[in-house]
Amino acid sequence: MQNKSLHDIALRYCVDDLPGASIPHARLQKILNALQSGKRLTQTSLVFLRQRSLHALHRFAIGELPYDSFYELTLAEQAMRIQAETSARQTHATEKQIREAAREEKRQLAYVHATAARLARESDPAYQAKIKKQELRAKYGIRTFVKRQYLTRLMNILKRVDADQRLDEGDFVWLSTVGKDYFTNELRIAYHRLEADFLTSEFHKTRDPWNAINASSHYRKCNRAHDADDLLSQINLERQLPKLQAALCTTQRGTAPWGASPCAPTQGLSPLHAARGNLHGNRTVRPRQSVVRQSYRTWCNGG
Repeated sequence: MQNKSLHDIALRYCVDDLPGASIPHARLQKILNALQSGKRLTQTSLVFLRQRSLHALHRFAIGELPYDSFYELTLAEQAMRIQAETSARQTHATEKQIREAAREEKRQLAYVHATAARLARESDPAYQAKIKKQELRAKYGIRTFVKRQYLTRLMNILKRVDADQRLDEGDFVWLSTVGKDYFTNELRIAYHRLEADFLTSEFHKTRDPWNAINASSHYRKCNRAHDADDLLSQINLERQLPKLQAALCTTQRGTAPWGASPCAPTQGLSPLHAARGNLHGNRTVRPRQSVVRQSYRTWCNGG
């Protein structure tokens, strides 16, 4: 009820458009209360009215105007204030739109320049080569810092591997020694895959079982044990020399269960027992003792 009464007073003096007229204890609201109560205003209050351009209210407060005349003047002042406020809001809104349009234009211009710069950069052979290097290093898991003196050799190695070309012995030795920090698991898998594929191709050309044995070893190291098993299954074990039989037994141990391996006459035999002789019919072929020891050591070390 109090707020409604304050608003009614503000309406009486045509200052309801001013926030301070209806707020309790505000400066203007206290002045209105004093006028409503018939009290004389202090000099400070009169100065306040002049500063706020409330000229009709000031003249009414000092007794120059009767209420009817005051009301006509203050109503005109209020209309001018409202018009000025509306115009100010419109001007502010227009200026805001202009500023936003300018910012958008600037942003669009920056985007166009950035796009042009990006396209120019991407068409630059040097930039393309740099991106290719980054992609190759990421593909093969090389996330560590590469020393400047090793970068060229390492990138040549990655390019060869990515082109499905085998590494020469020098590059493999370098990766295993000086460049061991860059011989990542991804690169090792790719290396063994290329070696396995090459040796498999050689086996199909020459039917040399040693190529199949070596290929199967590489297949196991690149997580393709099933390919190793398929390759070894193409070799007739009974027709091979004892040394090769021992190698086959050792290799197949890593690709198939012992019960499924053709090297084992009975389940559970190790390569040591299988390498001691090829038992078929009434004939036993025994390899040299060095071959037996070599096969046994290989089996004990995990193939």
